[in-house]
Amino acid sequence: MPILLGLALLGAVAHWLRERSVFRAPVLLPLMLAGMILLHAHFVFSPLYWAYRYDAYLVGFGVFVAAVVLLELEPKTRLPRGALAALLSAGLVPFVADVPEGLLPQAEIEGIRGTYLEQFQTARFIRTYYPDAAVIVNDLGAVTYYTDARILDLVGLGDIEPVRIMRKRAYTSADVVAWTAAYHPRLAVVSLDWAVAAPLVPREWVSVAVVEMPPHRHRVGFFAVAPGEAWPLRAAVEQFYEPLAARMGHRVKLRQPEGLDAQAAAGALRSP
Repeated sequence: MPILLGLALLGAVAHWLRERSVFRAPVLLPLMLAGMILLHAHFVFSPLYWAYRYDAYLVGFGVFVAAVVLLELEPKTRLPRGALAALLSAGLVPFVADVPEGLLPQAEIEGIRGTYLEQFQTARFIRTYYPDAAVIVNDLGAVTYYTDARILDLVGLGDIEPVRIMRKRAYTSADVVAWTAAYHPRLAVVSLDWAVAAPLVPREWVSVAVVEMPPHRHRVGFFAVAPGEAWPLRAAVEQFYEPLAARMGHRVKLRQPEGLDAQAAAGALRSP
């Protein structure tokens, strides 16, 4: 990122000195790139540091901007117009991108496989059994894309209510119960190994099942939120994930009937 930022500013200044005009693509685009990098850089100092993975978009845009800038500064050569700019832009790629990973994307392939086995299968489950229901999740990418359910984001990326609460005080499981109540959610699907989401699970929710997702054995908890939803949810998890256990390696841990009834009764007593 520092390389792209420096090159963007140098390119903008060079074109401004040459043309004495700001309102041209070779000046505006580098300035736009510099602004995007500076705005994005705050993630480095944020507890949400993992969000910095989106710098791939900036790298791609940076290579495009480099081609625009170099094309206008290209000296006369025997090469076809634009060829030198293209070669220089291509030469920039090894300095701002991970070329070996791009040619042999093993991490990406493994990541796609993990997404298919965990997030995509969760979306299929919701689409099959709860197509129109309100569902609370903490991982909303696949479930919002592949389903028409009313997805409620436990941690506030997709819903504004948690953000408003966080601005005033610590966000707790009691707040989750309060703000989601207006949507009448039937169930929640929560990543139990994520330290941000797990403490936000209210005691009122009935833990129905835990599915260990391959290949990394991430634990995903299925919770009945609406009264009377525990047994239908347990049956749905068993029906959907047991076949996947044989074919893909999911491990399904269903709550024992006596424990399910006891927690459901206790949750009903705690509910307002």
